Amino acid sequence: MNIYDKNGYLNMGKLIDIDVPFIFIVGARGIGKTYGAIMEMRKRNEVFMLMRRTQTQADLISKHDFSPLISPLNDLGESFVTTPISKQCSACNIVYSDETVNPTPFCYTGALSTLSNMRGFDASHINYLIYDEFIPEPNERPIKEEAKAFFNGYETMNRNRELKGQEPLKAVLLANSFNMANPLFIQLGLVMRTQNMLKKHNEVFIDKNRGLALIVPQESPISSRKRQTALYKLTQDSDYSLMALDNEFIYDTPDNVDKRRLIEYYPIVTIGEITIYKHKSDGTYYVSEHVTGSPKDIYTMSDNDRKRFVRKYNYLWQMFMKNKLFFESYLCQVLFDRTFAL
Repeated sequence: MNIYDKNGYLNMGKLIDIDVPFIFIVGARGIGKTYGAIMEMRKRNEVFMLMRRTQTQADLISKHDFSPLISPLNDLGESFVTTPISKQCSACNIVYSDETVNPTPFCYTGALSTLSNMRGFDASHINYLIYDEFIPEPNERPIKEEAKAFFNGYETMNRNRELKGQEPLKAVLLANSFNMANPLFIQLGLVMRTQNMLKKHNEVFIDKNRGLALIVPQESPISSRKRQTALYKLTQDSDYSLMALDNEFIYDTPDNVDKRRLIEYYPIVTIGEITIYKHKSDGTYYVSEHVTGSPKDIYTMSDNDRKRFVRKYNYLWQMFMKNKLFFESYLCQVLFDRTFAL
């Protein structure tokens, strides 16, 4: 499947039309993700929600001069105004050439962190959710139960459409490749999928049964051209360049990932989705998603259980730092890290 248009940008119309309700597009910078998604919405005259992670970010894009709507609408010869409709949400309306304002909004802006406060908001006329920058940068604060917040927000907007015989709300999630192990990918089991796509240079994965598509651009003609621009000459071979041009997840650092034979280990504890084993003779430890035998202790990933686990098994972190603890996969490492991130 060719995911690029004749100019080398992402063919967002083609990607949005993939027949699944959830489309994840994680790619290098400046290849047409946000611009293309907004352009498609206007060309189709669709009403959509443009969402960011935090209210601060949503407040910023609700201001006309900082809105990502400006560039695509300018290219269409259109102008717009934004109007607050609540503390958490703003509406965007087209301004006609005679300076009158279309009373019907074409776009709403909001934030994942406060979407739950909009339960009374009727979103039945909104068919698309564009969730921009869904992968947080390392300096951004995490949102508690971030994946669940997205699911609840989607439910708030989707309501019972499918029970009424209607199409579900289509969610198009866009991000730069900061962290493969982001909250949504962890919750949806897409970390290893993304890792395998990068290894095999696959750009498209579609799961019709689950209703999701994962797009990981790796051959962008735009990225190739940008290598000769000022910023990327300056930052060549840096982490920033690897992320922005090569779609490398620069904040993912697999460490001590090494397949081991479980038969040589015995289980000591299960925490959430991982079980930690100790070698029968050499004193090393192994973290796996598989459960074999009967672990002495079993904990959930609730805050209290994690605290109990960390208090009793803090030495496991020390084993990891001493290169005496190994992981079945990078995902196991991510889940192990999360247990200690109190």
